[in-house]
Amino acid sequence: MENLKKYFTNLLILQYKNKPKAKATIEALVTAMFSDTNGNIFPTQIQNAYNLDTAIGKQLDVIGKYVGYDRVLPIPIDNTFKYAEYDGSINPSEGYSEYTESKKTYPYAEYRYSSYQYYNISDETYRKILKMIISLKNKPLSLGFIDQALSVFDNKIYVVENDKNLEYHISSDLYEVSNNQDILNVFFNKYFPRPMGCSLTVVRD
Repeated sequence: MENLKKYFTNLLILQYKNKPKAKATIEALVTAMFSDTNGNIFPTQIQNAYNLDTAIGKQLDVIGKYVGYDRVLPIPIDNTFKYAEYDGSINPSEGYSEYTESKKTYPYAEYRYSSYQYYNISDETYRKILKMIISLKNKPLSLGFIDQALSVFDNKIYVVENDKNLEYHISSDLYEVSNNQDILNVFFNKYFPRPMGCSLTVVRD
């Protein structure tokens, strides 16, 4: 706090430099703006709160919002099918999550109706996901860059390219996602990159 006071009082223009009241006014303003009753510096607290390495809970959610990915995984628990007129789109208000185009017989298509349970991944896993996504921003989705980004998982996830398929291998002891196949599928499809034209396969080692 003393360094902050010194910094701001040194910014006084020349005609106020040696005025005790001007100096005292600036020191009082700095104290009021930058500290609470316990002397904690708010800007430092805010910086620490939204540090990706230390943020937890809602703080981490705020970072995720700006990165563009939340921690919620929609896990399908009920799937039914219905034929409906095909118009090239899906109406989410009717609960349809996708249509199976391979079974399309114009003007009808098979629509999938899904209900979900929502799973929140842990801070530890979410932090690593955000680090991976940030490291890939503005980079081409080459196998080399993807492999580098996966280093945040400490070799518990690695990728192998097979023709037009990316095969992600995951260690069986990787956090909470590896023990449930439905969570695992949504987890990889939501967060993990794949170049255009490539399919994605998950393999448990």
